[in-house]
Amino acid sequence: MDMTQKIQKKKLILWILIFAWMITIFMFSAQNGDESSELSQGFLRAFILRFTPDNISEDIVNMMEYIIRKCAHMTEYAVFGILIFCQIKLYRLFEKEWNRIVMAVICVMIYASTDEIHQLFVGGRSGRFTDVLIDTAGGFIGIMAAAFIAARHQGKNGGNICIILRLLLLFVP
Repeated sequence: MDMTQKIQKKKLILWILIFAWMITIFMFSAQNGDESSELSQGFLRAFILRFTPDNISEDIVNMMEYIIRKCAHMTEYAVFGILIFCQIKLYRLFEKEWNRIVMAVICVMIYASTDEIHQLFVGGRSGRFTDVLIDTAGGFIGIMAAAFIAARHQGKNGGNICIILRLLLLFVP
């Protein structure tokens, strides 16, 4: 397999991962308010409340649930941002790295906006501009991490993309 075929294969794999991740985000957003809350409360009970005092107040539990939900959003979009950035880098759309970062952030923000619009049509959910900002911040963190890793591992023929994807796959269930 020559280098052009390898790059084409990487592009195809990245597109598949991007669309699979977009579907994953869409499916989480399609959960009604009760299902979504149940998921985060299950995580809260399984991991967080196990290590806290039994007499913890309901307000603190609610605050912890809110933080967990927002961290989950940021994590979803950090992964999405990494995938988008890697694809932009692989296509060599821009010469300057900063332009690639900006384009990746714009892509993340557009998808985050459509995700919030989608939530307007799901029972018990709401679309919020603040959530677009939180999602975009998560994407930005992922993009910057990917850009940092890519800069530190300047490899031949997009080898740094492979390093980023290997690291990403460690965190994706």
